[in-house]
Amino acid sequence: MMSADTRRNDASMKLLWILFSVEGRIGRLAYFGACVVALSSASFGQSFVLRLAGLPEAYVRVEELQALRDAPFVASTVFAIHSLASWIGFAAGAKRLHDVGRSASIQIFALLALILAVFSLVGALIEDVEWCVYVAWAGVFSASLYASWVLLQLAFRRGGAAANRYGAPPAPLIKSYSNP
Repeated sequence: MMSADTRRNDASMKLLWILFSVEGRIGRLAYFGACVVALSSASFGQSFVLRLAGLPEAYVRVEELQALRDAPFVASTVFAIHSLASWIGFAAGAKRLHDVGRSASIQIFALLALILAVFSLVGALIEDVEWCVYVAWAGVFSASLYASWVLLQLAFRRGGAAANRYGAPPAPLIKSYSNP
């Protein structure tokens, strides 16, 4: 019989594996949960940091980016929060792609678009170059389109029932206790 501490440690390790590892397979429910964690941590984390610093929460125009240029610690904290959330989404997507029998390398397109967006925003923070903001928004938009397509594909597509080159099928997160 497992002790409560052992069950708690197993659950903690499984949660860390779901959120940060790119190996193995996860089902639709675990993928959905990881996406909720990634999106909410990015949204709430950014709002919290920007409100704490007394800065506006949305940066759409070049003039509004001036506030971030004057607060590099805040900008780097927001970047770190979004980097962590992006990794969680990438790791969950990789495992979910493995579940449907695909390689995680397909996510490179979203990664390239996000890198383009980050470098463009950094360029806009360093210099007053308005086109950098437009390139950044184009990168974010294209990454969002790709992420939306992947989310729809992976959230609704059933994974393979048999073992594949990425491992055995994931165990269900919720056990069924139906009568035989």
